Amino acid sequence: MPPTVRALPVDTMPATPMARFALLFGVKPSWTMRELIAYLEELIAPGTSAETLVLKYARCVVASDGSRTYVARS
Repeated sequence: MPPTVRALPVDTMPATPMARFALLFGVKPSWTMRELIAYLEELIAPGTSAETLVLKYARCVVASDGSRTYVARS
């Protein structure tokens, strides 16, 4: 089955971090930080890093080549 391209407009996403992460991980099980940041910028509180927000709702998986992806917390 070929990959599906799907629009994910930020302005139609839930405003709460928990709901937004649920939506994102429902669309795709694994994300890079670079991919996630586009959907999370408005949710990052001043003085907080993107990684802090992401790690609250996801866990980091480090591949043997050192690349990092983020998956939903189970």
